[in-house]
Amino acid sequence: RRHLDMGPGLMTASVEEVMTNIPKTIDRDVLAGEALEILNSSKITALIVTDAGKPVGIVHLHDLLRAGVA
Repeated sequence: RRHLDMGPGLMTASVEEVMTNIPKTIDRDVLAGEALEILNSSKITALIVTDAGKPVGIVHLHDLLRAGVA
């Protein structure tokens, strides 16, 4: 979404050119309210959920709102 201003070049860009090098993560034991705070303060819509440093899922802003966290 952030790279849509690349126009037609987006379709020929490599993943490396558009990916986030160090994505935001959150441990699986962190409360949903804290995840929502991180999302809002970082102005992002998703966090990678980790367990012992390994990815185990994704939490999305809309999922938290749908669950009534906010």
